[in-house]
Amino acid sequence: MTTIAEGKAPFAVDGVASTCYTWYKAFGDLTNTTKTPLFVLHGGPAAGHEYLLSLHTLSDLVIFYDQLGCGQSTQLPEKSKDQSFWTPKLFCDELTNLIAHLGLENRRIDLLGHSWGGMLAVEWASAPSRAGNLRRLVLYGVPASMEGYAKGLTKVREGLPQEAQEAIRRGLEDEDYSSPEYLDAMGVFSQTHLNLSNPFPSEEIAPALLHMATSEIHRTMFGPTTFLPTGSLQTWSSIPCLHQIKAATLLIRGSEEYIQESVMQPFFDYIPKIKWITYENAARFSHIEQREKFFGQVKHFLA
Repeated sequence: MTTIAEGKAPFAVDGVASTCYTWYKAFGDLTNTTKTPLFVLHGGPAAGHEYLLSLHTLSDLVIFYDQLGCGQSTQLPEKSKDQSFWTPKLFCDELTNLIAHLGLENRRIDLLGHSWGGMLAVEWASAPSRAGNLRRLVLYGVPASMEGYAKGLTKVREGLPQEAQEAIRRGLEDEDYSSPEYLDAMGVFSQTHLNLSNPFPSEEIAPALLHMATSEIHRTMFGPTTFLPTGSLQTWSSIPCLHQIKAATLLIRGSEEYIQESVMQPFFDYIPKIKWITYENAARFSHIEQREKFFGQVKHFLA
């Protein structure tokens, strides 16, 4: 029977008077030094861990956590609109702190990051001081840069029905993301490039969509619309530091997802040891839409 442990790791944050806490849930025995811990980094920002929980079977020791500002971790509403506060460095520090709290700082670890969680994983993995700690890295539906992401989304929009294209164009021009026309167009986009489940959305991803739709931190870091990053991440790029990632890396993309191949190509070009898998008939959630293939191949990579 799998051991399951939940807890909260104290986290001292610059500019915050009181101690913050990172909530985590570990599947497996944290004291078993023969097992390599797999940390799962959720997307969003602020999507929460729930939609990835089925990944607990990928390895003998899998650790999920809610990143600061969402889920069961400290919320910090007083900081929610401060772009200078919500940075990749904050979340890298949080991950390092959690690893130390769990007593794993001297062990090799694996990271799996989905979407924004993959951006965070790249930031953490590319630091030379941490290169020796990382054994395997899984980048699942991750853009290599926000500039590339925005260009890729323009191309995706051009493939939508004309009516949806026009509604999205008007929404972006008017900065009106709540009109019935824009929301209808987003429905078309989401069912084509976000999640292919029928009915839409699948039960597994519903919590993540709700978290992001209601999160001020998501807006602060990314912006109010999928199509145009305007928050603290808008100039983010991993490309200059990708050559510093030494861990064996697996790149995953769904054939229908809105993160275009060209947006992920820099990972393949610059990370020295990397393999790329594309799942047909899958969008942003291959672990749901192509479950058997996804779990089999990711387990094999992590073994």
